[in-house]
Amino acid sequence: MAARLTELVPGAPAAAPRPALAWLGSETAVGLLILGWLAVHLALRLLTSPTLGVDDAEQALLAQRFAWGYQLRQPPLYTWLLLPLIAALGPNLLALSLLRYFLLGLTFLCLYGIARRWIADPRLAGLAVLSYSAIYMFGYYAHHDLTHTTALAAMVAASFYAFARLVERPSATAYAALGACFGLGMLAKWNFVMLALGLPLTCLLHRRLRPLVLDLRLLLALAAMALVVTPAALWALGQQQGVGGAATAVLGSGPGQGFWATLGRGTAELARASLAYPLPFGALFLLSFGSALWRARAAARPKPGAAVTPGFLATLIAVVLVLHWLLIPTLRAVAFTEHWLHPALMILPILLFALVERGRPTPRALRGFLVLLGLTFALALGGRVAHYALGADHCGRCRDLVPFEALADQLRKAGFARGTIVADDVHIGGNFRVLFPDSRVIDPAFPAGTWPPPTGDGQCLLLWPEDDRNAGSRPASVRALETGLGLPAAAPRPVGRVEAAMPGSASRRYALGYELLDPGVGECR
Repeated sequence: MAARLTELVPGAPAAAPRPALAWLGSETAVGLLILGWLAVHLALRLLTSPTLGVDDAEQALLAQRFAWGYQLRQPPLYTWLLLPLIAALGPNLLALSLLRYFLLGLTFLCLYGIARRWIADPRLAGLAVLSYSAIYMFGYYAHHDLTHTTALAAMVAASFYAFARLVERPSATAYAALGACFGLGMLAKWNFVMLALGLPLTCLLHRRLRPLVLDLRLLLALAAMALVVTPAALWALGQQQGVGGAATAVLGSGPGQGFWATLGRGTAELARASLAYPLPFGALFLLSFGSALWRARAAARPKPGAAVTPGFLATLIAVVLVLHWLLIPTLRAVAFTEHWLHPALMILPILLFALVERGRPTPRALRGFLVLLGLTFALALGGRVAHYALGADHCGRCRDLVPFEALADQLRKAGFARGTIVADDVHIGGNFRVLFPDSRVIDPAFPAGTWPPPTGDGQCLLLWPEDDRNAGSRPASVRALETGLGLPAAAPRPVGRVEAAMPGSASRRYALGYELLDPGVGECR
């Protein structure tokens, strides 16, 4: 219609041409793509193996009761979020999967809100949030593992969104919301502290944002953060292992190494993790937008009034990475993995698209990158399907293929119905929590207060993984339970072994050793 009016009215301005891939600027279109991505991955998880991965099994095991803390090395937010789902749906794969994809959806929703604010071209904002599906951490790894890290990603994204709102309109409510997000981030994974320190430090380095940190309302943010995180932090400080010991165990400090050797090894490992984090997205981005990124060097910079600029985001990434590096000389850290770097690098795709916007990427580049995202999505789905279809002869430990249902059926035939299950392995314990929902399952590696009280009238089943090296012998951790659980050494306990074939393999089998006390005694009943 606009073109016809231009022809009929002399001197009328020509209608602006519709930009390439204009639909990417539609919030509805991008929202539907994100929803479809989540739905396909969720359906695939529910339709493949019923066996829980290690992280999901751990959460199924821990979410038997509310506690201020469950383990020193990980905070309790994920378990707290899982508790109401398990109360409503039972301890099963559906409840665990719904929480995972709710958190991933929250992550993408907040990232899209940030991108729409910090990237002027809505098409590039849409591509920026879709590009997270091409980061291995989100596109593949998060669908079968990474519970606490998925919660961390959601809280990092929520914190950036709260910060964006604070920049737009500083208010007491905005400060309190950012502080609450920081507290929840700490409860998601302790290393969120890197962003909690890095964001205000970076604001202090930028004139436009410095007043946000010097504002007295910052005390509201600190109070909200303290209110959220203090109970769990006090629980952690009260544990026998000590926060320092847990940090040393996680960061992989190597005794016997000199200072300079530790510094070199830790620096190299941090650099490796930083370069690996954005893959394969980083390579696809450079392949599609390398020339536009080069042109952006000479393009006009944002107006002086802009607060959150690519320069600010780049400085923030550098500051948070430096905070990570300081762990090397102070705590002798030498172990860094990609999924620990969400606080430093999760904002990277938005930074890159904000930069490339200055170079005016061509329609061909936009289409090419969108095609590459589609191919990456297809490869991720194909990889997940192939993992299960090829079977146990084509994977390592194959923990998500262990035939726990068949093993549980054999234990039922051996006489176990309900009571207390003591599992000398978190993977075993979590999966048996799903298969015996009316039983209490405990793992001796966790604090005793983690578990609900015994049922009082049940049986006692002790389980441990068994192979040719330990066949017929109980592990030391199970023997040590006799005193703690009040099990008399002379109590009659049928000892046995159950085993089942690993799916897709003619030779591999998985075996469990067990002892069954019927009825249970002491604290194991």
